[in-house]
Amino acid sequence: MVKKRNISMGEFYEAIDTGQFHVYFQPKIDMVTTKLVGAEALSRWIHPVTGLKFPGDYIPQLEENGWIGELDMYIYEEACRIKADWKRLEKPFSDIIVSVNMSREHLKNRDFVRELADIADEYGIPHNELELELTESVFAEDMTSLIKSVESVKAQGFYVSMDDFGSGFSSLNLLKDLFVDTIKIDKEFLHGTGSTERGKLIIKNVVALCLDLKVEVIAEGVETVEQIEFLKKCGCQLAQGFYYSRPVPKADFETFAAKYIEPEVGSYIFDFEGNIFSDDNGLKGRFVGEGFFYDKGIHEDTESLYMPGGPVATNVLHLPKNTLVSESFSVSLWMKPEELTVWTSVFYIRYAGGLFSIAPRTDNDLMVFRWWNSSDVRVWRDIYGPKLQKNLWMHLFFTFDAKNNIMRAYLDGELVGEMDDVPSNRYVEEIIVGGDNFMQSFKGNVDEVIIYNEAKSDEFAKELYKKYLEKPINNYERI
Repeated sequence: MVKKRNISMGEFYEAIDTGQFHVYFQPKIDMVTTKLVGAEALSRWIHPVTGLKFPGDYIPQLEENGWIGELDMYIYEEACRIKADWKRLEKPFSDIIVSVNMSREHLKNRDFVRELADIADEYGIPHNELELELTESVFAEDMTSLIKSVESVKAQGFYVSMDDFGSGFSSLNLLKDLFVDTIKIDKEFLHGTGSTERGKLIIKNVVALCLDLKVEVIAEGVETVEQIEFLKKCGCQLAQGFYYSRPVPKADFETFAAKYIEPEVGSYIFDFEGNIFSDDNGLKGRFVGEGFFYDKGIHEDTESLYMPGGPVATNVLHLPKNTLVSESFSVSLWMKPEELTVWTSVFYIRYAGGLFSIAPRTDNDLMVFRWWNSSDVRVWRDIYGPKLQKNLWMHLFFTFDAKNNIMRAYLDGELVGEMDDVPSNRYVEEIIVGGDNFMQSFKGNVDEVIIYNEAKSDEFAKELYKKYLEKPINNYERI
């Protein structure tokens, strides 16, 4: 085994002064939308004589000698400088959150938070675009004072992430006492324990616990499609790993970011133009029953799906459950009821512990957007809309923000109601268009069903409806 050469103080400070330390960025990706959501700023030492040095070649000695704090602050300032350049050049990814690793020594410095704020302000970087990553082991000593330091950092608007979660023995205790914004599941935990069925169950429940605490979860070390599919099913949307990108120099990261700043997948449109495939042909629905046909759509030159109605859970369209893999989501659809049967769902999601349903007519003749979670003492969360008419096209839009526990419902572009303190439902079991497992099926037309794997804004809902109105709506009486 080759013994690593000791780094002298003079060599280290010369490297700092002459810019031998470079910032490499590793992207953080939303696995559902494949959109870039952030990056971790990492150091690489490019020595003029010996060339590229990886962190393992120098970080341990810098930690031992007490010099690591100066490198942390150098990388932090470089990250701010680079973000300032992106903003000046109006790069579309200039506002992503960049995280920087910080050692425990910083948290013992009473001027640390002020120094962070001063550097960010000097470069014009909003504090909420910067995140400090602290390893779980940082909190092994004197946790009380360190927690106070973290609270001071958050009070200045910076985000705080706990890195390598699952690598220590105090993880659950830390979650109880430490109000971090993000948990990063340790890559060894994913590759080791997480490769067994028992380990997968642990990861699933850790993710669920973090989401209940409103703590974001990022999986580190993601390398395979199988890992991505498993994590998405667990409710973990964010990932960092070689599957997407290794840590890369600034120029290479900019090329990557330009490609991934816009989501590629994350919404699925079923327009029923003679088939039940999503518009990207990636997913296909499944008919249960008979009597369906393609009819005139919301516009003169489009088609819709006619639903014939019938007994409970028959003559309906099932959409693949992996159409919806996010806790937060939105649904857009057009419907034209031929009959207004009480409590019949036009759109229905069954979860492992709850449901979501849109029913055109209730006992009091109003439509309803219904949310139910088995652990919720309030039982039903209902947003009522107006009384509807038969044989007229209507646009329905619903959005649920799992992070803030808010749901909103719209009819023809207008907000009909919102509700907060709504518990999340997880693990989709079934998605049905035109019926549910309780009442007889919907009779009428359904068109342009869109499922978004994210919450949408009020402006988005209204603009989406306006876009449809650019062409006349094809309202007609069925003969």
